Amino acid sequence: MEKREKQQDAEREQLAKSKSLAKNKLVVAAIALACAVALVTGGYFTYSAYTANGFLKSVAATGTAQSLFASDLLTGYMSAPGNDELDRAQRSVTVYPNNKQCSFTFSIYNYLLSNSNFCNDKNVTYTLTVEGYGLDGATWSYAPQPAGNVKLPENQPTKNDYTVTFPEDKLGHAYFVIKAMVVSKESPGTELTCLAAKVVPSKKAEVKTAAVEGALVDEAGKFADYAAYNYRVTVTGAPANVTLTWGENVEIDPFFETNHGVTADKTNHTVTFTMEPGSMIVNFYRADGKTPGDWGDLGIRVSGTTLTGTTETQ
Repeated sequence: MEKREKQQDAEREQLAKSKSLAKNKLVVAAIALACAVALVTGGYFTYSAYTANGFLKSVAATGTAQSLFASDLLTGYMSAPGNDELDRAQRSVTVYPNNKQCSFTFSIYNYLLSNSNFCNDKNVTYTLTVEGYGLDGATWSYAPQPAGNVKLPENQPTKNDYTVTFPEDKLGHAYFVIKAMVVSKESPGTELTCLAAKVVPSKKAEVKTAAVEGALVDEAGKFADYAAYNYRVTVTGAPANVTLTWGENVEIDPFFETNHGVTADKTNHTVTFTMEPGSMIVNFYRADGKTPGDWGDLGIRVSGTTLTGTTETQ
């Protein structure tokens, strides 16, 4: 009798071990399945993130993906611009003569000016050239003049300021072509080829009223070649309250609000900001799911008033 009970105990113990082993196998199988799903899903999300980021970088030279190699005066280009392109997008700067000399300053930087925590996490190296025209042999200069390549180091908010000085009597004739050419092999932090602009200095106007004008920079080009659009706003005469409006087919540069300290009404597609005399480029991008057919479908326009409230021009 005792022998039979021991045999039954042994059988129950063996059965318990078998059930435990089967349970462990099920747990291992479940974990393996979960890992496989996670790998597949993770791979999909990684691919989606890559393609989305690649799209952002491909749509425009002046898009958000390039905002961490930028300038307050120069425009970003994916390929070196020709003279015609620079003429269409020329920048006007107001100068204030002093001791028969005029000067203006421009900057090149690798971070968001409104928040230095948003800094390029990769190096960008460029070579700077400044060419003066219409000076008839007069002495002019820019400083500092880099001895060679200039590096904007990764993860270090850096802003380089340069000042161009020329004789007052050359106002109305002088202009400058400025280029910061990217050294591509040393610049993983940008896909741009250069920052560049044709800069035309002008004396501060004596009039008390403001004129506000706007134009699409690339309108002479083939519309189908563009997925982003540069709109130049020009204010002359006096500071003005400028109102930009745009159609449902485009969206304004997402950094515009931060850079100008304003809030856009994205429901009604409008934003108002204060602007000193001069010119600036505002970037627009195709809205999700929209396919405008020509320049007129963008609906971008500008109007302005003086700071005292008198409407001058549109």
